[in-house]
Amino acid sequence: MSPTIAAEDAFYSASGTGAISHVDVRDIAAVAVEALLDSRHDGHAYTLTGPEAISYDGLAVELSTAVGRPIRHVDLSPADLKAAMLAGGMPADIAERMLDLDRYFKENHGSRTTNDITQVTGRAPRRLAEYVRECAPLLR
Repeated sequence: MSPTIAAEDAFYSASGTGAISHVDVRDIAAVAVEALLDSRHDGHAYTLTGPEAISYDGLAVELSTAVGRPIRHVDLSPADLKAAMLAGGMPADIAERMLDLDRYFKENHGSRTTNDITQVTGRAPRRLAEYVRECAPLLR
């Protein structure tokens, strides 16, 4: 980590440039409500995703814009990230699961997008940039 970047102005992963289709929890809730109230959804399975796949570097840009200060994503090696998690008190088995998730993202397995939210609710899923702008006052 650069000595000019405060720890609170950075977040860390071992996911490289892997993209993730972040989904807003409100979109998940809207699908759940529809699925519970409308029998047309009985027996159907949906894959809920955001409308686009964005890397953590892209998330850092969105956060920086929203809060008005630089936020950086620091991509660490899996070994360095694990060492940091263990040093912070995370149990080893949880650290391994977190590394599994980062590996999944690094391999772009989290980048798939679907239109299932639109199909079920009749409206497009919220974009990550919209969510970040809405939450910016809480992050400043």
